[in-house]
Amino acid sequence: MFVAGATGVVGAPLSSLLLDAGFVVYGTTRKRDRAAALQAYGIRPVVIDVFDGRALRAAVTEIAPWAVIHQLTDLPLDLNPALMAEASIRNARLREEGTRNLVATQEPTGACPVHVEAAAWAALLALRYSTGGIFNVTDPCAQVSSLKVKQELSWDPLSRLPRF
Repeated sequence: MFVAGATGVVGAPLSSLLLDAGFVVYGTTRKRDRAAALQAYGIRPVVIDVFDGRALRAAVTEIAPWAVIHQLTDLPLDLNPALMAEASIRNARLREEGTRNLVATQEPTGACPVHVEAAAWAALLALRYSTGGIFNVTDPCAQVSSLKVKQELSWDPLSRLPRF
């Protein structure tokens, strides 16, 4: 598995769950000092700037993962409200440009937003039931078709996870 954003708020626990499930996990971070922490958890660190599309494509091509999972964010630790305004600008750029570069490692297409719980559900369905391949997981939009994930995995963009 290739987890883009493995040190993030969702990427870190997801990477841990994947390791526990027996997957080999390559996890990205843009900060070299976080590579040792990833490695200590058993994650194979990939220090990369997702704004460098060529380097990102080279890394994914070399690793040749079964799945590429997008968990890229640029938010402050503990979602500190005092830092959120500036972080929102950085995060928006990351979501737009970083996502475009990450998707380009798999196939040339655009991306549309999707609710985080619906995306998490799609990832779980793909890991449990698919035989591999690329699944566009988006809200309905003109740029990207989610038909494959809907047909093969019975995914719905309105999917939400149960609450405890």
